[in-house]
Amino acid sequence: MKLFLLFLLVPLIEIAVFIQVGGLIGLFPTLAIIIITALLGAGLARTQFPLVIHKIKDTVSHIRDPMNPILQAIAIFAGGLLLLTPGFFTDTMGFLLLIPHTREFLVNFFITHLATNFSFHEEYSYKANPDEDIIEGESFEVESKKN
Repeated sequence: MKLFLLFLLVPLIEIAVFIQVGGLIGLFPTLAIIIITALLGAGLARTQFPLVIHKIKDTVSHIRDPMNPILQAIAIFAGGLLLLTPGFFTDTMGFLLLIPHTREFLVNFFITHLATNFSFHEEYSYKANPDEDIIEGESFEVESKKN
């Protein structure tokens, strides 16, 4: 139901803002603003995405939790999509997701909100018997081919 309301309200908000802005500055300046924000957003997303990919690689190589940089990458992708969607409301949301400080705040808020509302449990766990020193397994010999 919330998703239905979102898909209903966002276009209504966009239409209302289009009418207001178009009435104030005219049709062609309104269309120019929409095109310029799409181009700026694509450029901003293009510069931010490699930085976050580097953070993901760094986090994984140092064996740390990659949730934050992965969510940042998702936020950059979503921000780029929102900026390519025509409209002032979606452009505002897109720019908020592409600005590093606001994106960091939103991702941290999302992680905190997610952590407090859902319980995480491990699906896979290794439960070894600490009293046993024997590890069962199979082995086989591999012959190398000599040319």
